[in-house]
Amino acid sequence: MPIARSAAVVGTTATAEALARALHTGGADTILITPEDDTPPRTRPDSGSPRRSGNLDDLAQADVVILVAGEEPAALRLLLARTAAHRAAGSALAVACLGPALGDLRVPGAEDLMLLRVPRPDLMKAAELTASSHTSQASLDLLTESLQAAGITPHLVADTAGGHSTAPFLRLLDRAMQLLQEGRADAASIGTAMRLGCGWSTGPLQLAAQLGPETVRQALAAMAEARGPRWAPASTLPAARLPGAAPATRTAAHGGGVGTDRERVVVVGSGTMACGIAEALVRSGHPTDLLARSTRSAQRAQESVTFALEQTLSGDDLTTATALLGAGCEEGVLADAQVVIEAVVEDPTVKSELFARIGGNCRAGTLLATTTSSLSVHELAAASGRPEDVVGLHFFNPVRHMGLVELVPADSTSDRTTDRARRLVEGLGKVPVRCADRPGFLVNALLFPYLDDVLEQVRSFGSDPAQLDTLAKSVTGLPLGPVRLLETVGADVALAVLDQLYSADGTSADPSALLQDAVAAGYLGRKSPGRSVRAFLDRAQSPAAA
Repeated sequence: MPIARSAAVVGTTATAEALARALHTGGADTILITPEDDTPPRTRPDSGSPRRSGNLDDLAQADVVILVAGEEPAALRLLLARTAAHRAAGSALAVACLGPALGDLRVPGAEDLMLLRVPRPDLMKAAELTASSHTSQASLDLLTESLQAAGITPHLVADTAGGHSTAPFLRLLDRAMQLLQEGRADAASIGTAMRLGCGWSTGPLQLAAQLGPETVRQALAAMAEARGPRWAPASTLPAARLPGAAPATRTAAHGGGVGTDRERVVVVGSGTMACGIAEALVRSGHPTDLLARSTRSAQRAQESVTFALEQTLSGDDLTTATALLGAGCEEGVLADAQVVIEAVVEDPTVKSELFARIGGNCRAGTLLATTTSSLSVHELAAASGRPEDVVGLHFFNPVRHMGLVELVPADSTSDRTTDRARRLVEGLGKVPVRCADRPGFLVNALLFPYLDDVLEQVRSFGSDPAQLDTLAKSVTGLPLGPVRLLETVGADVALAVLDQLYSADGTSADPSALLQDAVAAGYLGRKSPGRSVRAFLDRAQSPAAA
């Protein structure tokens, strides 16, 4: 297949710059054209950069022409008409945008138009590519091979406003801006939460800043025009509010090492999260008791933690660590605790009743923490009868490997309690990220609506689940595909979290019908062998949308 000998990129955005550099590096004689600019034509700052020009007449030299000019369809059509009028006959023509569909960009002379979606100009590793019915195979091959030579993998997808992986991704960036706008956390905390909690290499606010908040909103507005109000932008945050967040710093992976000078902790619970937290505590030298509902549950939990310790410790270190661990079912152990961490089932009645007992059994000044991921810390604090001592510590699973803990003080939490909780988390070798006491805190408030949008993408626009996972990783740069992530989290967990988030928002939104149907049919993910979410989506995918 042919590779373009020459290419032109028209635009002034970061995406235009990145595309021009990539094409130039890939071997094409590339010119970056900024219409109406005073930059002299055919200047080359250095051998590693494309030429620059302000003259559209230079388009006549290019085999491949790519226009990057914002997200407003009307403005795009005007500049596209000018671009098409200046290009050479037979050249491949594409628009790089995020929101509009090909059908929104019809102009005379550009009937063969192709569309690129590149939501990560900082990566420039892959793009969604859509061709029109009038695009010749020669033009498609020319653009495809030229992108591949530039290190950009094109994924051919059907035409729809917002593309396939791009629409849910931009909605997530918009939500992150909304969280910052509402004061739920600062920019650095939101970035750290998504890096450590979800494995993102770059925080969502940094990504929004690279694209420009107005670009994100205009793209979503174009989607909402075609798709409906669900996709409309929610934030109004100006670019000045989007500083680059510094990378999170971490202490040692297992805290300060085994010792005996740490606070005595009781972890209430015997499940996976309770055992993971107890393991982290004894590794860091805290005398720790697991408080379970029954002797058998306590025994199983202690065996689980001991087994986990045996995987990485031996000799005196193992002996010391296991000596710090106890387990039982008598609430009298609470009287000697300096810290109590509740890690029981995510049920408001169960947790409130538990906090009432904890508050009555613990001595004054004991730090009381809840690991809730979705319930109100304020309400649990009130149930304890000592709200100034209660704080949220949302650990992530698996605790040993996840460096993030969301630190959630309620309005009633004292500064002393918040500071003690922060120091406790840091002593475990983890990063506490402070956030407001709102449903979903930070990570869940961003992650689960994103997963819901992905399911809506499958239901309403016929996106292929396997391709969505591929696009999410290659085009939007996420560490794990959304369908794969949903398999890991569990469809039932996702539905419960979304119900909580949407009801707290006071909106009429409901979780995707696909998610509700998957849970009702027992297709939950890894926890239901032979009944994966992927299998359900493949079976239920809308043929009409496809």
